[in-house]
Amino acid sequence: KLAQIGLVRAPAEGALVFAARGAALLPKSAADIHAISRLYMGLRYGDLAADSAHQELKARVARFRPSRDDSVPFPL
Repeated sequence: KLAQIGLVRAPAEGALVFAARGAALLPKSAADIHAISRLYMGLRYGDLAADSAHQELKARVARFRPSRDDSVPFPL
């Protein structure tokens, strides 16, 4: 969803670094970006219970609506 507003992950950029960059550029969405990335990392690397965390991740992503209107300037 971040790519849809022009914020694309660099080829060598990890999920946490991308989340931090996204949060810095979209301060009104920072809490959601960090929550989604924590859930993703927990599921991906195994420190969260898969069923409940997976459902929460899906719900958060579905509700997530980033907007360039809420951002600091960044190039497309």
